[in-house]
Amino acid sequence: MTKEQIKQAIHDSSKSFHLERSLKPEATYKILYYRFDEIKGPRGFFPGNKCKVDILVPGIMHLPALSPTHIQKLGGLPLLPFSVLMLQKLQAWDDHRNLRWTEPKKYAKSAMDARDLQHLLTLTDHVAPLRVSKPWRDLVLFSEEFQNLSFRRARDFCSLFPECKHDFELLGLH
Repeated sequence: MTKEQIKQAIHDSSKSFHLERSLKPEATYKILYYRFDEIKGPRGFFPGNKCKVDILVPGIMHLPALSPTHIQKLGGLPLLPFSVLMLQKLQAWDDHRNLRWTEPKKYAKSAMDARDLQHLLTLTDHVAPLRVSKPWRDLVLFSEEFQNLSFRRARDFCSLFPECKHDFELLGLH
């Protein structure tokens, strides 16, 4: 399935999802949003009570091809394994912070990525199992190149946010 077909299938599966045309006139794709029944964050945090949903496919951004055993479901929706989510967020932070001089709008996202990572580290129900399993060297989930990049990114993150160093050490990422 293409990304657009996946978006359409998700849209068709629930009234909580809706599709909007891109603001870019030349764009042929639509943007998928999840509608919140109530505000779940600070006022204005989710403008219009909606959150953009990105559809990512294996092979880009070091995303692994996940087997059904790696995927849990919540409310019928598939969830990315928490270990993959953490390293992808760490990658987003690193990618965005490296755009300081070339793309200031994307660079600004690095602060939100850092806040997201700090919040993810507080989710004990998800983090505690990773402290034991330490899946970071799992070649099924993470390529060797991505592993090396992730360890470097974790060190860089901890040098800028030293209050997180202990958490990354417990995870075996620092």
